[in-house]
Amino acid sequence: MISLAWSRYGSLDSLAPTTTISVSYYAQQDGQVYDLIRVRCDAGVMHGPRAKVASNLKAVPVPSCGVPCTGVPGSAGGPNYVDLPLSVMDPDDKNSSSYEITLTGELRQS
Repeated sequence: MISLAWSRYGSLDSLAPTTTISVSYYAQQDGQVYDLIRVRCDAGVMHGPRAKVASNLKAVPVPSCGVPCTGVPGSAGGPNYVDLPLSVMDPDDKNSSSYEITLTGELRQS
């Protein structure tokens, strides 16, 4: 669905090698609802277990970035933020109205 990545610096030396850290979020169907799952990778290797971030989602979340989410963040035309709207169902009453919430991530540079 969507992946985010950043560089981890092991030293204050700007020429020192960095490690790329990435997290990916995807929807996994669970009956008639979905779970939002997060997977973290350090240097391309899965780090730790998959984590269930949200459950009882009414639909698969569709990210938006204000510009195409496929661009390189911080570059011309690349996204500076990502919104992930979630529509969450009451686990005890699937016929009730859903609760709407949006998770937002912003580009940070130093």
